[in-house]
Amino acid sequence: MTKQHKIYSNAIDGKALAQFFSALGQSWAVKGALMPDAHAGYSLPLGAVVATDGVESSTLDESASAYKDIFEVMAMQSELVDVLHHIKPIINIKG
Repeated sequence: MTKQHKIYSNAIDGKALAQFFSALGQSWAVKGALMPDAHAGYSLPLGAVVATDGVESSTLDESASAYKDIFEVMAMQSELVDVLHHIKPIINIKG
């Protein structure tokens, strides 16, 4: 069964489309939309919206791709800070 969706462009790259349809294939996904400027993210394209059902709000978390690349941000702040260490998160558990 194809879930209701709307894609607002004919020029979305293949990786973004694959991520979008992968998300729509999840049992909790109800419908979705893909904006004209959408491009591939880490798991869901930036510029995609997926409506959900049956997902507990207490377990929702922001997508990691919603944030700017920390190395780019720190490079822009190089006159203001001294980087002493880089810490890389390896897991995010929310319960």
